[in-house]
Amino acid sequence: GKPVVAPAPRSRRWLRLAALGAGVLALGAGVWIALPGAPSREAVVPPPPCTSNAACSRPGAPGVCRPDGCVALRTADCEPFADEHALASDRTVWLGAMFPRTGENASWGAREVNAVELARRDFAQVMSGASAGGAERARPFGVIACDDAVDYHRAARHLVAVGVPAVIGLFKAEEA
Repeated sequence: GKPVVAPAPRSRRWLRLAALGAGVLALGAGVWIALPGAPSREAVVPPPPCTSNAACSRPGAPGVCRPDGCVALRTADCEPFADEHALASDRTVWLGAMFPRTGENASWGAREVNAVELARRDFAQVMSGASAGGAERARPFGVIACDDAVDYHRAARHLVAVGVPAVIGLFKAEEA
């Protein structure tokens, strides 16, 4: 038969470098995925398209329509506070609040959330009658109160996904 020819040393070196490079890439991808704050698999799946907040809401599960799709207002960390009109309206402005709602500072956080909710209700009541010279009614607003004691990065990412223009609170210095 035909004599077996061993690959040239240069070819073996290239194969070893290619295998080493693939191993380094796989290890780097594994570490990147495992890092805190790395995008979750949920973030990779695009949300369904929507046309209104009502299209994104179910009884007991309010949502908002954003350019990327529906975003739930309530999560394990966050709870929305708004009247029915604000929950249903596409004009609602959502503000964020981050306070400790669990753990050793939960009583302080509960008091602060209650104060923010009281201010929201008072403001909504005052603005509900605001119309000067036939001007359009004031935009409704709601507050999404998130627990910053468990995972404040996750809570903050949720507020960003909802599209809040401002956040009240921030208990930890690292959150600023």
